[in-house]
Amino acid sequence: MILGTAAIPANAAIIVHRVELPTTADITIEWRNATAGGTRETYLTTDTSGNDAVAEFYFNGTAWKFLKFTYPANA
Repeated sequence: MILGTAAIPANAAIIVHRVELPTTADITIEWRNATAGGTRETYLTTDTSGNDAVAEFYFNGTAWKFLKFTYPANA
């Protein structure tokens, strides 16, 4: 997933990204910051549980930064 900035968001804006995951293990999902040249902010590797995940990011005035995961999403 690329976190872009087509229009500059307000400082401290937050993105909440819910990911519905399959029961397939070893799928890697990466979140990259487009404004930082594709720097990987975080990643998730699936297991066989099928639990969904939520990733949160905040905008620091220049780029999106990783804030936290909730996995499983309803925990």
